[in-house]
Amino acid sequence: MKTTDLSAVTLVALVMLTGCDAAAVQEEQQALPRPVKLHQVQVVQQHHNRLPAIVASHKPADLAFRVSGVLTELALIEGQRVEQGQLLAQLDQRDASQALLNAQANYELAELDHQRNLKLLSKSLISKAEVDVSKAQLKSSHAALEMAENQLEYTDILAPFSGVVAKVFTENFQMVQATQVILTLQRDNLIELKAQIPESLLLHADPAVLSAQLRASASFDADQRHHPLRYLEHSSVVTSGSQSFEMTFVMEPPRDLNVVAGMSAEIEVNFDAFNAATKATVVVPQNAVEFSDGVAQSQVWVFDAHSQQVSPRLVTIGSLSDQGVEILSGLAPGTLIVETGVSILTPEQQVKPLVWPRGI
Repeated sequence: MKTTDLSAVTLVALVMLTGCDAAAVQEEQQALPRPVKLHQVQVVQQHHNRLPAIVASHKPADLAFRVSGVLTELALIEGQRVEQGQLLAQLDQRDASQALLNAQANYELAELDHQRNLKLLSKSLISKAEVDVSKAQLKSSHAALEMAENQLEYTDILAPFSGVVAKVFTENFQMVQATQVILTLQRDNLIELKAQIPESLLLHADPAVLSAQLRASASFDADQRHHPLRYLEHSSVVTSGSQSFEMTFVMEPPRDLNVVAGMSAEIEVNFDAFNAATKATVVVPQNAVEFSDGVAQSQVWVFDAHSQQVSPRLVTIGSLSDQGVEILSGLAPGTLIVETGVSILTPEQQVKPLVWPRGI
């Protein structure tokens, strides 16, 4: 019995010693400086920028009926080309046709009554007031006739321009409501490309000369050619999540490429149209930035060579390019920042720069 108790006490002591050793080792590891790869902030001269872009249709139209009814004619498929004025969809016209016939009959009757009253008035057989009533009834019936004609026209959807059917949202013989979108029609003579332009460039741009001076071209995946673009417009509202603004270009679709809305492209922009074309901008590796969702303020980790510690610093980011992330404010050239592993750093943490044979 005593031997068993002694063994148990010995086991407990060994476990406690082992736990203490593990905790001590963990504290010692945490106290050791963490090796980090540093990056020295530099400036980049930007004359040409390659920016990602998205293809969009040029002024598409969502088409709908102005009245409710049963859809009886919709013989379209997505991707089909249609001509301006072509019948695209039609509702059951029986009720509208009958209403038009009734309005026509009422108008013809009112017109005959008014003509008879004019003849009677010329013979002084009725008063002028009765003629005024018949004249008002004639105008009212004419307005009702025009309304019935419009109601019949509203049962048709005609192509407002020549283009391509992008999307069909319903099927034949379904009950559709007024203003319910039936199909989307896209123009096929022009396409749009939308890219994000940093505020540092747009700030120095003259909107009056952008269309004439801005030079841009687009290239598509697996196609090395550069297709000329024409500046169309740019947004005056900042894009959520970055200090950049959406700029829209237009181009004629290549005949030998099937370029449709939603595809990606790359735009090369010549910033000679901007007064800031020769302005140096700060660009850092993308991995060095901790991004914040929905805001332009993000942070980097700055290395202090004297204390061998790192500390977070808020920066304002601009555009993202193949060179890295543009920093609009918060960093000066020559500053050392941590390039990788920033998500596991803590303020005032001791670090050890990784030194390569050619430097940091």
